[in-house]
Amino acid sequence: RCTAVTVNSLAKFFHIQEITSAGIVPVYNTQVIEYLQKRGLRLIPVKLPPNTNVINFINTHRRGAYYISTSGHAMSLINGQLFDAAEMGGDNRIILSAFQIER
Repeated sequence: RCTAVTVNSLAKFFHIQEITSAGIVPVYNTQVIEYLQKRGLRLIPVKLPPNTNVINFINTHRRGAYYISTSGHAMSLINGQLFDAAEMGGDNRIILSAFQIER
């Protein structure tokens, strides 16, 4: 599931507990946000220009950790590296929401 890959990449980066059981995988954006916040991370909404796609976001956010979502999909971007369970890489998918993650 894309949310497990996303959460675990951020958990590894911030040295917090990773998801190890399928029963606790967050499914929706709100659950991902809640999971990360409960582990002491702060999610700061990123203001996006209209129709920002994944490749543009990657190119303009080379440093830091981010949680991003597109239609029906979640990914993380950590210091310019995209963690995407679909392995589609930087493409033209439109980002619906993005959060910068901080401890």
